[in-house]
Amino acid sequence: MTPRQLEVFRAVMLTGSITAAAERMHVSQPAVSKQIQLLESAVGFALFQRMGNRLHPTAEAMLLFDQVQTVYTGLKQIERFAASIRENRAGEVSVGSMPLLAHFWLPRIVADLMQNAVDTTLSLPVRSTDWLLRAVAAGRVDIGLCLSDPHATDVDSVPLMKLPLVCLVRPGHRFEQQLNIAPHQLETEAVVVLRSFDGQSVDALRVPEVRRRGAASLEVFTTAAAGEIVLAGFGVAIVDALTARFYEERGLVARAVETDAQFDLSLISTKSRKHTRMTDFVRSEILRLAQKTELELGTQYALR
Repeated sequence: MTPRQLEVFRAVMLTGSITAAAERMHVSQPAVSKQIQLLESAVGFALFQRMGNRLHPTAEAMLLFDQVQTVYTGLKQIERFAASIRENRAGEVSVGSMPLLAHFWLPRIVADLMQNAVDTTLSLPVRSTDWLLRAVAAGRVDIGLCLSDPHATDVDSVPLMKLPLVCLVRPGHRFEQQLNIAPHQLETEAVVVLRSFDGQSVDALRVPEVRRRGAASLEVFTTAAAGEIVLAGFGVAIVDALTARFYEERGLVARAVETDAQFDLSLISTKSRKHTRMTDFVRSEILRLAQKTELELGTQYALR
């Protein structure tokens, strides 16, 4: 039994005659008849009975046809899946992200990417930079979005975004009337302080420390917590521009901070294995949209 014999058999079953099957397959009638004879010899039973000008399949032929159709259905599914891979609509991709990006930026990016996805599984673990560096290096995560680490040599790393620092305040606060905020102006303010971020100390991020002068401070470990606390009514907070834009949409006021300090973010990927087409597509789209976002934020929160 050969694939060609089964293909001819299927054509005869679908068309009901040797002549129509030959036309469908663009071959001669004797060629079709020969393949049917060879198939009958291979399976050991008759497949058709001739009545007048038409062929009538035997009961055994109907049973065989059911199995052949199952095979062809599977082939069609494989063809569709291969097309999805070719068109970057299928595959499994894991994109690990630090909380800052996972909360305020990545969900919108992922929603757009998945609009036309077919047969695609996208997982989004949210972890610290240290965890992502280890997971990507080990090949457990395809793409990581994290703080830049010049000492990370086990992964491929490219710049993602540089986010300026922004001061978040409630409407009506005295800072609302200013274009920029100088760090020394925070000395007498109740400040939500980012003492540690994403498993790293504030010193490592070069976020300016503020000497306190009789004002309360509240320490947090994520920029989301800082924004929520200011929204709830306490103090001001120094956060990144992405967080600031999110909380401006929720009613807070954001002003640029006079400092060269910034959040320096990278996209990392594994060195240990080749990437699928889908992974490369997701990676390129994230980088493209990050560049667009960085330009928007740089304009929106530029020092005036």
